[in-house]
Amino acid sequence: MSSKKGLEVDRRVVIALDALAPGERLTITELLQSPERFASLAADPANVRSIKDADPQLFALRVSPRFRLVYQRIAEGRGYRVVDLVAPDMIGKFSTERPKKAMGGGRSRSRAPVRKADNLVEK
Repeated sequence: MSSKKGLEVDRRVVIALDALAPGERLTITELLQSPERFASLAADPANVRSIKDADPQLFALRVSPRFRLVYQRIAEGRGYRVVDLVAPDMIGKFSTERPKKAMGGGRSRSRAPVRKADNLVEK
């Protein structure tokens, strides 16, 4: 994990950066090298979404249209710990809530044809 005063970055973030296009990599790397800039973006509610309320509480910071940095606050206001870099549709993997089972609205009976008894009696 790399660390600057007030901002710790997990190794998986560094690995994920290697897979990005050069422009995206540069933008996110510059942000991660500036704890002050990260803190100012994290303070703006328009850029942040809470994704896990349980301990440790996790947040997603929008760093580009295609990516979010998942982070947590370090205790006693000592800064932030960035734990992952993900696409917006992957944010759900950090949630503690399980998806609710969908209620079936269909029939519970067999779909076999129903014969009436009077059709079975020979006349």
